[in-house]
Amino acid sequence: MDGEERLPINQDPPIISQYYYTDASEIERRQAAMDAHRRRLQEEHDQKSAEHAAKQAALAEKRRQEKLEDWERHQSGQGYRSKVKKV
Repeated sequence: MDGEERLPINQDPPIISQYYYTDASEIERRQAAMDAHRRRLQEEHDQKSAEHAAKQAALAEKRRQEKLEDWERHQSGQGYRSKVKKV
């Protein structure tokens, strides 16, 4: 049959990666695209973590101020902790 080898019916053809026969420029292009995507994701993560750190610092400062106010109320004889929940 024209020199072609035929596989038996019950045998699958060998699997060859689609990237096996690509040229170097295609591989470089794909690698550059992946690097750019990773860099963008890292920048987004860094931005979100900076926002979270700023939010946590603001909450810590708010708690510190509340403790100072509670202590000042206690010093002036108005009671140590407020019984009313702040909204």
